[in-house]
Parts: sequence; structure tokens; C-alpha cells
Amino acid sequence: MGKPLFPVPSEILAHLDQYIMGQDHAKRKISGAAYEHYISHSAKACGITDYAPRSNILLIGPTGCGKTLIAQTLARFLNLPFVQVDLTHFASTGYVGKDIGSIVLKLLKASPNKRKAERAVLFLDEFDKIAGNNSHEKDVTGFALQAELLKMMEGDIYTWTNRADKTFELDLSGVLFIFAGAFPELPGIVRKRLGSQAIGFPDGGLRKKAEDPEGEVLSLAIPEDFDRFGFLPEIMGRMGHLAALEPLGEEELGRILLEAKGSPLKQTQVFFKLHGINLQLSKKAIRTISKKALALSTGARALTSVLGNSLENLRFQCPELQEKGVRAIRIVDLREDGQPRFKMEEGEPLGLKKRRSLQAQILSPFSQRQSKPRRQSKGPWNQED
Repeated sequence: MGKPLFPVPSEILAHLDQYIMGQDHAKRKISGAAYEHYISHSAKACGITDYAPRSNILLIGPTGCGKTLIAQTLARFLNLPFVQVDLTHFASTGYVGKDIGSIVLKLLKASPNKRKAERAVLFLDEFDKIAGNNSHEKDVTGFALQAELLKMMEGDIYTWTNRADKTFELDLSGVLFIFAGAFPELPGIVRKRLGSQAIGFPDGGLRKKAEDPEGEVLSLAIPEDFDRFGFLPEIMGRMGHLAALEPLGEEELGRILLEAKGSPLKQTQVFFKLHGINLQLSKKAIRTISKKALALSTGARALTSVLGNSLENLRFQCPELQEKGVRAIRIVDLREDGQPRFKMEEGEPLGLKKRRSLQAQILSPFSQRQSKPRRQSKGPWNQED
């Protein structure tokens, strides 16, 4: 049997759709860019072509809108190493702080197989935090850092020597660079440009654009806007794909709870199921949780805390509820203090002995598995070289 084929963009998109609700534009962009990147570089490695275009991606959107999850899910589906870097932790070479070249070491540590590390998905978060300040002073975390990052993006073999004079080397030409940031001031820059262009036009078409939602405004950003934000034209010129993500609304948060694989609700339901309890939430409860999460302004991340806090007492009591014979719990709604209003369905009490016996059946296989080596899961493109 031959090596599995690399998934086409539609297959990548279909997988992302299972985990990320909404953000269709960004998911489509990253699916196509990933396919283009890995196919092109594989063809170059095989000698089919002499040149492989870089498919660097920039994701723009507020916190909790799914930027990190999209990149993580992509890497997991392609069975490739995923390396996440917070750019705010770095300073340019020679200054106090981390050296940007140490990213090479993180990539090497991400996989025991060096060839696979050279195809990793590198997620560079908080990209907007390294914007320059357009001053004549030394800019430790701005333009100097961008220039060093540009060298990493442009070259093939990248060599880095740490402060202990140990040298690390890696071919970065096959690494997929995904940059991400909130860029909070960028919509204002875009609106200002669009507004100034609209002067003298009676239809006011461009003025209307300046009043559109932030996601739509960000999709109209051009290199000139990023230059004003504080980025080198050279580094923005290497961004082959730009996708603006929309802030998540109440409806999207509800869909995440109900539909997304690995959602906090589905994880919680599994926990209750281990105790023989079927946990269900009413539509009203879903709406209330979504509304409370939306008020926290941290996107999908807030769902975990709102749901966790509301069900904390019930989770704590799960073993005793199982012992009493509780078969199902339906969360009707949440009170103002976040605590749930619920109904229970009880059956024949199990008793302490039977409950402990069932618990032992769950824990026993887990204990046995600890002594066995863990098998690596195979994705659709698991080339070990």
C-alpha cells in the first residue's frame, strides 16, 4: 500500500468545519494555502519543479475568534508538528530577551523526525505586538525584530547559535508560517483611508464601507495600512494570504457548544456519561450560556469558564448521583448568579458497592495502559521519510 495522498483543499475545509463554527472565509483561505504550500514544496523536493512559492498566512481577528484553533486543527489533520510562538516574548538579537532564532530549536524539539520538523505548522501569535513605532530611536521589539523574522521567512537553511555557542540548523523552506494578531487599531486606519478617498464622490459608496463591521473593513486592508500600523513593507509583501476573522456572536457561540467536535459541552457530557448520567441542556440554557460568554468579550474561550462554573457543583456530586441511580440531568436554564436550574431523572439506586465496581472497571484499563508504549495516531498524510 502506497503513501496516503495529501488532502485536497475541500477535504481540509470539511475537517475544519467539524471543529470551527463560522469563519468560512478564513477556513477556506487556510485550506487552500496549506494545500498549495505543501504540494509545491513536495514537488520541489522531488525535483519536479525548481521553485516553490511561499504561502505565508496572516490571520486577523479579536481574541477567542478561532485563530489558534484553526491552525492547531489544520496541523493535527495533516499529522504535522504544531509549534506556537508568542512574539511578545522575543527581543531582537543582542538585547535582553529571547532571540527570534530560538524558534529553530522549538521546531527541532517538536518532532524527533527532523524531516517532519521541516514541514511543521509554525503559528506566530501576537504578530501585531511587534509593530514598529516609526521613531528614530532603537526599536528593540519593532522593526529590528521584524527584520530578523524576515530573514527566517526568506531563506531556506536557517542557522542559529545560542548563547552557549551551540549551533542549530534547519531548512525552513517547507515550514508553513501562520501569523496571527488582533490588530485593534487597524480598522480605524482602514476607515480613515476609505473615508479620505470618498471625499468628492456624491454616491458616498466608500463612506458606507467605512461604517461596515470590523471583519469586512479588515478584509479591505492593503499594504499601505500595515505600513501605517508599523510594519515593514518587505515583511507584509511576504504575506501571500490574509484572512480577517469575525468576532463571534451569540449564535456562533451556541453552535460551538452544540456542534463543534471537542466543544466544552461535549467534553462535559462525556464526563457525566462515565457516571451513567445523560446530561442535556435546553435551548434556553444554551442561549443563556452563550449570552453570558459573549458578555465576557473573550470569544469562545469564555464558554469553558461559564459552563464550568455553572456545572461545578453537579460535576462534584457525580459519583454520589450515580450511586443514587440518577440517569439523566436536564439543565433548564441558568439563574442570575450562573447556577443551573435543572431536572433529574432517577432510576434504581446502585448503592456504594456497585458504584465502586463500575468506577474500578473504568480506571483499571487506564492503569494497565500506563505501562504500554503509546502508539502515534496516523493522519491522512503521515510521511515519515
